[in-house]
Amino acid sequence: MNDANEELKEIVRSIGAFWILLIPAVLFGIWWFLPADFKSNIEGRIPIETITSILETLIYVIVVLLIVGIVLLVIRAILIGVLEKKRMRYYLWLPHADDSVSLTSLTAITKDLYSQKRMWYERLLKGKEQFILIIHNDSDNIVRFYVGMPLDRRRNVLTSLRGLYRLSEFYEVDPAKVYPNVKTYKRQLHTNRLTSLQRNYQFDPVGALIDKMEDDSWIEIRVTPDKSGVLERAVKLEDKKQKFDQKQARKNQNESGQVDGVSMDDARRLVKRLRPAAGDVEMVFDVVIQIESKRKLVATDLGMTITSLTQHSANSLKLKRTPWYQHVITQAPFLIGKTFKMTTSELAAFFHLPDIDENE
Repeated sequence: MNDANEELKEIVRSIGAFWILLIPAVLFGIWWFLPADFKSNIEGRIPIETITSILETLIYVIVVLLIVGIVLLVIRAILIGVLEKKRMRYYLWLPHADDSVSLTSLTAITKDLYSQKRMWYERLLKGKEQFILIIHNDSDNIVRFYVGMPLDRRRNVLTSLRGLYRLSEFYEVDPAKVYPNVKTYKRQLHTNRLTSLQRNYQFDPVGALIDKMEDDSWIEIRVTPDKSGVLERAVKLEDKKQKFDQKQARKNQNESGQVDGVSMDDARRLVKRLRPAAGDVEMVFDVVIQIESKRKLVATDLGMTITSLTQHSANSLKLKRTPWYQHVITQAPFLIGKTFKMTTSELAAFFHLPDIDENE
């Protein structure tokens, strides 16, 4: 009996967010099952034709407003995309062998990037800000690093990077020199974002990626600050789903109640890291990691390298097949691909310069 009550409560909570949509359906159902005499009595007292005319006008106004709203959203998206593309600035980031930065201190970069998040009214006018790290191994087998950012965030971002890498240098470059201008093979990475990715490495993962890069290949990491509430709600929904599945498993004579799914203990620890009470609170980014090369095998090999680097944790990045038309990394803010969530400490493992050995 208690299980039935709990299931009923879960159903009520699930439909609670859609009660506004249920009201018209309930009213229609009540009207449908009313006695015919009662309906004719109401129709004789209420001017049905007037009500019908009002409803037709209301529906017409709603449809017109929806069409106008969609058109305005499309125009806004195009204008923001064109203008933000012009506002994006790209810099060649030259590392220095004497810059010594520990992996534990790299979260300073990602936290500073998160602090550059635009206010809601700025995002309404300019769109979401994007910060980009591109690693390019050119045709001469020389590895170059580029960072991209909006014009209104340029000063703060460069100051943050110079604060950690005091000897590195930045030179503004044309985006045409950064992005590929020929047809290439592209791969993306994605993950189930309910559990933690690896945060602590015994080695530099960026250095391991560079060792695998061949000439004419690119790795792009594009990040946008996001709200942690989205990730928290996803974890809570998965937790409720697993509890419900466990109850069903027990009913079906599965005494252990074990079900397939993510590790909720790790997922709950992830949520605790996102809350201010955690002390050193973590923030969340929308992230896209894209790999591109003139050779299909190289692009796939780089993707598998990233997958192997993150597989020693509760979660890992996985290689994702891209459609045939997604063959070139697009300039910001245009993006073809699906984002996933990363916290500041997880992102810090990849969004930085590698350790430089001056003897290499």
